[in-house]
Amino acid sequence: MPPSPPRRYSKPALTPVDLVVHLQNKGLNVPVAEVPNVVRVLETVGYYRLLIYCRALQDPATKTFRLGTTFANVVDLYTFDRKLRLLCLDAIERIEVALKASINNRIAVADGPHFHMDAQYFKRYASYHSFLTNALKAQHQSIRHFNDNYDEPEVPPIWSLTEALSFGKVSRLFADLKLPKRKLIAHDFGWDERLLVSWFRCLTELRNRCAHHDRVWNARMLANMPSRSKKLREMAEQDRFYARAILITVLLRHIEPGDGWRNQLKGLIAAHTFVDPASMGFPSGWDSMPFWA
Repeated sequence: MPPSPPRRYSKPALTPVDLVVHLQNKGLNVPVAEVPNVVRVLETVGYYRLLIYCRALQDPATKTFRLGTTFANVVDLYTFDRKLRLLCLDAIERIEVALKASINNRIAVADGPHFHMDAQYFKRYASYHSFLTNALKAQHQSIRHFNDNYDEPEVPPIWSLTEALSFGKVSRLFADLKLPKRKLIAHDFGWDERLLVSWFRCLTELRNRCAHHDRVWNARMLANMPSRSKKLREMAEQDRFYARAILITVLLRHIEPGDGWRNQLKGLIAAHTFVDPASMGFPSGWDSMPFWA
């Protein structure tokens, strides 16, 4: 059987004005008076970035917009997702900083600032040491400061190292620690260390999506799914944003009692009535549940 011919991309690049016509031909309601504003948004945001938000407002079979859909609907969905990413970054930053501080406070004080050079603290030190070597190549200010001022030991103290590590890397450091040390750190978060290993990986994926301006609101996040917990019966579909919102809420409640992040999330959703919370995995009546009170 002869091979199939190569599939060639042949769509031309269109100007923002031509793209407005293209959207109108797809059934989007764009009054003449609104055309300049739509052109401006397409010039500053880009058609392709908005396309994924258009898809949610189109018939899947025909890819035409549902009757009455306006460009303002598309922008509202895009704006909601952007604000949601910023809200998540704010929360995950605090969780990341708390994890770094806990590693320093719980282990370095008792076992020394260079415990991370000792294999006895790690489950797979060979793998960890390779990871550490790569981390030290980072041109972070904390690493440069140590190298400029000290000759021994060869690596900086743990607090300098963790400042140079991303959330993903510091969560891997936590996961690679032996059980007694993980339990010490888990005490600062109020949850079992086995859950935290999974949760930190899960939030790392969310953090990376947010930092790289990727879609969050209706995305299915299959990697690094959080472990189930009988204490979190509110968690439904674990591959949607809702499960991540629960993780952020319970962790912030322990790190910063009285934190208002969940109220900010509720306010954001309430301000964008066009967005269906079910698309993010939120169950019906979620905002009246005791968990979100």
